[in-house]
Amino acid sequence: MQEGIFLEPNADLVVKNAEDQVLALVKKGKLGEVITVHHQKYKVSYGVANDGGQAILIKPESPVDNQVTLLVNDQIAVFQPQGCLILKTDARNFVRTYEAKPIGSVQVTPISTWNNQLAVAERQKTDLVR
Repeated sequence: MQEGIFLEPNADLVVKNAEDQVLALVKKGKLGEVITVHHQKYKVSYGVANDGGQAILIKPESPVDNQVTLLVNDQIAVFQPQGCLILKTDARNFVRTYEAKPIGSVQVTPISTWNNQLAVAERQKTDLVR
C-alpha cells in the first residue's frame, strides 16, 4: 500500500505515504473532514460511542461502485459500496475495535494476514502457469 491512515497518540488521524511523510491531518473532534488517500476521497468524523468512548467514522465519498481498499494502522480495510468503518478507541487512544456499518460492509484484516494471502495467491498463479 502506498498511503494509509494512522491514528496518532493524541487521537489525530494522519494520512502518510510509504516514506512516512504526512499528507493530510484530521484533528481530534472534527466532523465531516474530507481527506484523499491514494486518489480516493474519504469523509472522516469524530463522535462518541455508545459506551461513552471515542468513535471515528471513515467512509469513502460516494458514489463508490467497486470495492475500495485502505490501510488503517496495521489493518487492511476493504469497503463494499456504501460501507462505513468505525474505529472505537480506549482512554489511551488505541483502537479497541474496528466495526462496519452496515454490518459486513467493511472487511478488516491484519496486514500480516493480508500479505500472506497475497503471497499464496501469487504462488497459486505461478503454479497454474507451470
